[in-house]
Amino acid sequence: MSSMVRIRSPGPKLTEWYLTPFERALGRALPADYRSFVLEHNGGEPKPRWCCLSHGREVQVSRFLSIAGARLDSFGQDGVEDTMGLLRKEVELPAWVIPIARGPVTKKSKPDLFLLTIDGHESVRIEFRDGRSGTTETLAGSFQSFLDRLEFPRSAKPWMETIFRGDLEGLRRWLEGGGNPQGKDDETKATPLSEAVAERQVEMVKLLLDGGAKVGNGLMQAIELGYGDIARVMLNYRIADSELEKAYAVARHPAGSADEELIRLLSVRVRQHKRRRS
Repeated sequence: MSSMVRIRSPGPKLTEWYLTPFERALGRALPADYRSFVLEHNGGEPKPRWCCLSHGREVQVSRFLSIAGARLDSFGQDGVEDTMGLLRKEVELPAWVIPIARGPVTKKSKPDLFLLTIDGHESVRIEFRDGRSGTTETLAGSFQSFLDRLEFPRSAKPWMETIFRGDLEGLRRWLEGGGNPQGKDDETKATPLSEAVAERQVEMVKLLLDGGAKVGNGLMQAIELGYGDIARVMLNYRIADSELEKAYAVARHPAGSADEELIRLLSVRVRQHKRRRS
């Protein structure tokens, strides 16, 4: 689908064999754009994932729900059918109103939901349902136009979008213009460095570290993601003893993906730090 949005951690593979009876139970055919999406991804985590409501509030699409997700895999309550069943215990809805995505899960309230309403062959709308108040707001007239509305949070957009697009020179200009390499998005807790690591942008990681970003838990993040190239870059910079030791423990874990050479390099750094402390 033509959109800036990328989908990570998709749901279990879906086939026409399941989708056709699902549509029959709804009494409606799924819109072509949403149908194409579920056949390709069947849910997943979008990036960017923020949407602005009419009064300016930014809401988050944490995950698109998987059709048959709870039956085919251990997705918990991230399945369309399970979420539909839970929602209908709270409010009376027609069969053709489908929860297609949810916001963050918190202890304080039910998650926000994003609903697809299929009124007829040509009439479709995407609505936001507030998990706390139950109020709704129409967001888009098609699934594709809803995807096109997803963006980065205002507070972090200058650097987050630049990193997402892989624009190294744009990131350099942002830093030269006074951008804070240690800045953090209040909502997601993401930093420029953590985003650069997540996107596996090696040169951006170097640029941020040279510009004053601290390695922090970035080393452990790189190791957990299996990005040995980034982990090696970070070993050339100052790393707190506690962060180094945590990263070394993760790298040595039997289920880890760190290679032997990286583990050896980490071991050398840990021993050096211990000698300096003694």
